[in-house]
Amino acid sequence: MFTKIIRNLESKWNAENPSMRLYSIAFFIAGVAIVYSSVSGNYAVRIPYIVSFILFAIGFLRWAWAIVIRIWEHPLGKIAVAIFHAFVAVFAHGCAGMVVSETFGLPSKDFTTTVGVLSIWFSPFVWIAMASMVSLVLLVLFGVLLLLLSITTMFGVNHALVFIARPFSSRSRFWHFVEHGRNRASFNLSGHFVGVCALSLMLAQVWDSNFKFCVEHPWITKLLAYKFDYQDLYRYPGVEHGQKVMLHDNNIISYAHIEGRFDITIQVGRYRNTDSDEKRRSIPQN
Repeated sequence: MFTKIIRNLESKWNAENPSMRLYSIAFFIAGVAIVYSSVSGNYAVRIPYIVSFILFAIGFLRWAWAIVIRIWEHPLGKIAVAIFHAFVAVFAHGCAGMVVSETFGLPSKDFTTTVGVLSIWFSPFVWIAMASMVSLVLLVLFGVLLLLLSITTMFGVNHALVFIARPFSSRSRFWHFVEHGRNRASFNLSGHFVGVCALSLMLAQVWDSNFKFCVEHPWITKLLAYKFDYQDLYRYPGVEHGQKVMLHDNNIISYAHIEGRFDITIQVGRYRNTDSDEKRRSIPQN
């Protein structure tokens, strides 16, 4: 009897796809952790929940990746993926400009190389942020589907579905879903729901940590600008040789000074053409 049960469980396990296996393990770990916390009264145990959340996220990623591959194989899917990456490039450039403006207090359009390098840095994180938004949409969708499935298991609705399914052939998908598929669909959707929730939280944390890192470590942005955007314009009147400067709109000029390895200070002033001033003074006044 026991051997038969084990073989039955083993056959069901082998018939499941990898995502469902990960969901099963994650549900088992979370269930054991809940029971242990309830019995022992120790609710500070976090590692099992973290492990189960990670397993849910990995399982959902495996399921979602298979969907993305199917979309990519279709010509319209390639267009959709290309548009998605175009939006990633645009938002990455915007995020880089925000960090540059926050760091210098100057227009980001003047720091072309710095903005370009930061755009490359931000691209995977913007991809993560947009994927998190898509995950939130899926989270709502899975939640609605789970609610609808739970409604179908109610006494009156369940009997109505069974009555409607009777005229259908036992080989039809609708009959199979009503008789056998609702529990499985509920389990799959529950796994997807928890997986996309875990994935959204992880992705949001990664995005937030990256943006905070760039804002809280302005020396990286300043070093990039000092090396690539600030230039030695020693032929400009009033600019000394070896002085790193940048000209901005409205006769604004900024100076970059490096002290030590990474300590860079930026000074901003109004550019004055000393040669023009001297020529203006030499013109006799009537």
